[in-house]
Amino acid sequence: MKRPEDLIVLLDGGEKPPLFCVHSVSGFATFYRLMTKPLENLVYGINAIDVTLSELPLRTVEDMAERYVGELLEIEPHGPYYLCGFSMGGLLAYEMAVQLIALGKPVEFLGLIDTFIASDPIHLHTTGLERQNWLTFLNIVFGGVDESYYDEHHVFWDMTNSQRISFIAERENWKNRAAPTYINNAWVGRFHKIFIELLVTSTKYRVPKANVNLHYFSTGGKEADEAIEILKGRAIGGVKTMQVNGTHFDLFNSINAEFLGQTIAHAINTVKKRSRSECS
Repeated sequence: MKRPEDLIVLLDGGEKPPLFCVHSVSGFATFYRLMTKPLENLVYGINAIDVTLSELPLRTVEDMAERYVGELLEIEPHGPYYLCGFSMGGLLAYEMAVQLIALGKPVEFLGLIDTFIASDPIHLHTTGLERQNWLTFLNIVFGGVDESYYDEHHVFWDMTNSQRISFIAERENWKNRAAPTYINNAWVGRFHKIFIELLVTSTKYRVPKANVNLHYFSTGGKEADEAIEILKGRAIGGVKTMQVNGTHFDLFNSINAEFLGQTIAHAINTVKKRSRSECS
């Protein structure tokens, strides 16, 4: 059976059921490879876009989740299902779980990795917010930046948006493994547009109540704590919080990502043991 184009294999040859890892606000899921070494499951990534950036993602979390659930069911029609997502990917994984449960499908593991939940949709040109969005984009494309380097005196903030795109395209320290060999202004500009659209989409999602057991993998901080409190009122099966190393922006460097993979593997194994004991 031909695999849907949005799905990529991140770890082949592992056990079933597979773990499905949903893309972040970058639109790509390739970065999850850095955490797969400790995992025993077959691992798929779900991308919103391909490297050509030829197609824009759908406009709501619900519509994106519906598409991904349809693709997931093509290759795994029965379950049980194991889902996880970093940042925006956690919201998508949650909504996928909601939709799978509505179809009568069993969701055995749902992991949200440092997923934040906005109280209101963002307005991109609010003072200070546009700067934070650019810093987030720089962190995505460069695999982590020293934000103190891009302080208020950095020449980057005196540039127009098109000049910023050129500045980014000319850097040699691209870390996004999905990026094409040759990075040009048009590609970076389109990537930035998709990033902004996904960012706005993520802030419009309102987390519904669902009968799920949820694991939240947190780097700590105010945004994570606020998200956990919201989820405790939404995930009827409860929320188990697990601490992981790093910050939101360096969680997927090699050392932190391996520890994250170990923590997720432990959580999955615990879920499997519980499931087996309930069936015996």
